[in-house]
This record gives sequence, structure tokens and C-alpha cells, in this order.
Amino acid sequence: METTEGRDQMNLMAIFKFVKENDVLFYCDLVHYCNEHNDDWFDLIVCKHAYSVVSFFESSMNHRSCIPINDDEQVCDEMLV
Repeated sequence: METTEGRDQMNLMAIFKFVKENDVLFYCDLVHYCNEHNDDWFDLIVCKHAYSVVSFFESSMNHRSCIPINDDEQVCDEMLV
């Protein structure tokens, strides 16, 4: 029998995969999607694991704002100011 914690972890992995595969850029877009299509995911991203999911989006946005210089280096927007 699978535990609630194990089920939550599997759902979070599915959410992050969905975000990547569908190029979801903003937390609010994921919230709207889940509200309309997936009650289990909605509960996870709004009630149980909101901090983790929001942090994931913040990290993704920071990562996307970096410009590769070469294979070993990159410059991020905040470094350019």
C-alpha cells in the first residue's frame, strides 16, 4: 500500500514533468490549470507544497535569465547591473 507521502512525491514529480514538457512559465498558470483539470495537483501546489512549487518556478526563472558564455560559464541578468 502506498503512503500519502509517497503519492504526493509521485504527483509532484508528475507536476514538474508537466511544467517542463508544456513550458509552463508561471505558478499562476499552473494554479489555473490544476483548478480546472486536476484537483489532486491543485491541493498539492496550493495547500501542501506551495513553497516548494513556488521555489521551483523562481529557480526556473533565474535559470532562464542566464546567458551561456561557453560550456563552463554563464552570465545572469542580475550580474549585468
